[in-house]
Amino acid sequence: MERDERRRFRDIHGSRENLVSSINDILEKALVEVVEDDAPLNLRFITPYRLSTDWWTNENCSEYALTLPGELPPGQEYISVSYTWAHSQEIDTSWRIPDYCIKDQATPDAPFRLINCSTMVFHRAWCFARARKIPYIWIDQECIYQNDAEDKERHLQIMDKIYKRSKWTVAVLSTEVPDTMLSALALHSHYGDQDHPAKPRFENRPDGVVISPLYDDFKKNSVKILSSILSDRWFKRAWRFQEKRCASAYVLLAPVGNKSDAAAQLPLDWIGNDVGFSFRHMCVITNFRMPRPPPDADDVHRLLGESFYGEGELSGLSACWFLFRAMERCDNPICSDRLTIYANVCGFRYKLNSTILNDIKYSYSTCMLALIVANEVKGKLTLDSTRIALSKLDLDQNVEWYLDGKIWSLDGKGTK
Repeated sequence: MERDERRRFRDIHGSRENLVSSINDILEKALVEVVEDDAPLNLRFITPYRLSTDWWTNENCSEYALTLPGELPPGQEYISVSYTWAHSQEIDTSWRIPDYCIKDQATPDAPFRLINCSTMVFHRAWCFARARKIPYIWIDQECIYQNDAEDKERHLQIMDKIYKRSKWTVAVLSTEVPDTMLSALALHSHYGDQDHPAKPRFENRPDGVVISPLYDDFKKNSVKILSSILSDRWFKRAWRFQEKRCASAYVLLAPVGNKSDAAAQLPLDWIGNDVGFSFRHMCVITNFRMPRPPPDADDVHRLLGESFYGEGELSGLSACWFLFRAMERCDNPICSDRLTIYANVCGFRYKLNSTILNDIKYSYSTCMLALIVANEVKGKLTLDSTRIALSKLDLDQNVEWYLDGKIWSLDGKGTK
């Protein structure tokens, strides 16, 4: 499947009959109904190979175990990790990074193996886990057998539930947060959950900590600073929309480098050489800047809005269109996966089996239109009757036109 969202349906199918036939074929072969239940997910997890009662105090732990599916103790919380497989971050030689290795419990006689994901992703994820005292983490590169197509497909179909059931989802960034932004994050924490504090206040800071100069510098350079953070490769992932939308609690984990003494004393969520903060923090500190954002702030606001997307309930084609546009600016190596991400973020009742549709004969635009059709007609469509007749579709439009809420007709019975 190739991305063809800019192409008109006439260019893709030639005729309305061919378009309708393709939509019906997609729905017949790939439509599945979402079932909400509490059935066990039977996941594998990474946990310290020798799990002691005070395991979180051991910063030098290097040996970990990959559990068998379904071995998570009853009631045990876990952490899911969101990251880029191409995570790039230099390892500071002054840091003490263990030589991490993993023992797969499914093959007890086999030796420990090296980790598959980035060393820094693994290291920072476990720093976070120790800080939260949760000894089980889920990382897709480690917990899914990447060479087993059946195992990959099983996890793909439950990916939204994996993040939903985790206690925390931690997003591992590679771009450093400067001291000036740390001051803004600390000022926001003074206001608790208030979204729009009118004016930053500097009282009640730790003794001897002067942050007003740092914050003044942030005000002058906030657009440049936030643009740098938002340029992190992680923000270009389409999967982040699903991970953030489905996660019960989400934390961005960013490196801080050599922070100043003043910054080090700020009351923030310090995790090793990282700081943890939320999307809401990033959005709110923009309100501290100035009454009128400069013109070059437009991209920052757009990216923040897209990243913040998913905090509220989604409804209507306008929300679907917003998500579609945001996703189109993101990278995703397997085009058909976008269908799964889109359906899960929108909370659709019906999804499409993206693996079945990962074939050159299927049009991405047509699959997206079929997905919208399946969830818009609601009572008209059941799994026992997936074939529907679409008429009066404008073939000279592309899929984005339909997602934007333009007039279109189902079964020739009125317009929407």
